[in-house]
Amino acid sequence: MDNYWRFEMADYASRLPELLLAILVLIIGWIVAKIIEKAVFNLLKRTKWDNKLLGQSDPNTKRDRKWSSEKIISKIVYLFVLLFVFIWFFNLLNLTILAGPLAEMLSTILSFVPQLLKAALILLVAWIVAVVLKNIIQRIGKSQRVSQALKKSSFITNDQQLFSIVDQVANVVFYLVLLVFLPGILSALSIEGLSGPFSNMLQDFLAFIPNLLAAFLVVVIGWFIAKLVRDLVTNFLQALGIDQWARKLGLNKLTESNPLSKIVGYIVYILILIPVIITALEQLQLDGITEPAISMLEDVFTMIPNIIMAVILIIAGIYIGRFVARFVSSLLKNVGVDSFIHQLNIRTNRFSLSSLIGTLTQILIVFLFTVEALQLVELEFLVTIATGVLAYVPNVIAAVLIVGAAIIIGGFVERIVSSILTGDLQILGVISKYAIIALSVFMALDQLQVAQSIVQLAFMLILGGVALAFGLAFGLGGRDFAAKYLIKLDKRIEKTSVTKQTPSTFTQEDDDNHQDGFTPPPTI
Repeated sequence: MDNYWRFEMADYASRLPELLLAILVLIIGWIVAKIIEKAVFNLLKRTKWDNKLLGQSDPNTKRDRKWSSEKIISKIVYLFVLLFVFIWFFNLLNLTILAGPLAEMLSTILSFVPQLLKAALILLVAWIVAVVLKNIIQRIGKSQRVSQALKKSSFITNDQQLFSIVDQVANVVFYLVLLVFLPGILSALSIEGLSGPFSNMLQDFLAFIPNLLAAFLVVVIGWFIAKLVRDLVTNFLQALGIDQWARKLGLNKLTESNPLSKIVGYIVYILILIPVIITALEQLQLDGITEPAISMLEDVFTMIPNIIMAVILIIAGIYIGRFVARFVSSLLKNVGVDSFIHQLNIRTNRFSLSSLIGTLTQILIVFLFTVEALQLVELEFLVTIATGVLAYVPNVIAAVLIVGAAIIIGGFVERIVSSILTGDLQILGVISKYAIIALSVFMALDQLQVAQSIVQLAFMLILGGVALAFGLAFGLGGRDFAAKYLIKLDKRIEKTSVTKQTPSTFTQEDDDNHQDGFTPPPTI
């Protein structure tokens, strides 16, 4: 038993130098790995690798990212060196059960190094191309000639705006170049499951770029042409003096902010841009998106002449209505309508009848022109409503004329009755006036077709009530007067004999009656 323990102790003692050597290798290897990690990190940081990789042109930009590309690369190098150290450590301890898998993993990584170097080389080329293109775009875009040309075209207002746009375009190109090289990098790394779909997507995108550029060029060229034509039309109309004509026609209120020449120029500008946008959308060849948009723009472009004609019609209606209103007002005033209304003691302090009729005439004319304008722009629903309103206008005019005539006749009747009667009986003139007006109101409501059956029934009830009231008043209050009148009539009938006579023959009774001054009634 003692010999066994001695043998084991001797065996452990013989392995102690190997253990110490393995521990020393592990410690030194870890230190070397940390030194290499730090060196790689500092080297990449000095080269500003992270800023260049991400396209940041300002070196003083603070990076708030937790993991930068320098830190990631240095950490990968550190782990790679540490893996080699652990394999060496386990081999020194003869722990092949642990060293074997690590060695196989290291072998796999080392076999992957050529692919990794190939991918890194492709990435380096992509980065160089991207940086070169970015610098070219920035130099050209920020040049003095480009700045002056864009300022003249009113595309930019200052250099800061130009520099911001140029930097954005340069960054887009930078990342676009990296995306173009990305399928090659993934293919070099043998990541086929990711590189295949991404490559197909990139091919579709690259195939779409010519369409996008064509649409962009169409928009840019069309915009320049539209702007040029707008300026030419504006200057031409200003030279013709259209702004002065607009002031003479009283269009100052419509063109307070911009002169008429400028408004027409912008209308021409929009009319040119609409087909330009249609052509640009056709260049994109995105049928699902562009076809509805193109159809809408074509409908708008087709409707523009009708819209212009509708606007012209409405404006013409306003001016024609204003002219006719003035003519009608002056004609009625010269005829003496206002003085006639004044003679009827109808008070119109706020307005005169002639001006009211002129204003109504203007509204009617503008309404007629508006209906025609709605017909031109094919707004059938509004046309139907306007036509119904227009068809109802004669009824309104007839109702107004009936009430107006009733007011005039009522006032005339009131004056006649008041001049004939005296005392309390003059109230009959007022009653007659308002009775005529009430009758005209019922007639006007019937003309307006407002609940015709109810209006007619109400009128009949009121008329019947008045007749019944008059009959009762006469029957009860005038009973004695009626009896006296009936007695006189009965006596006269008794004295009168009804006989048939010829014009040449007279009886003694006729002669007596003639001498008494009484002429009998004719024989029936």
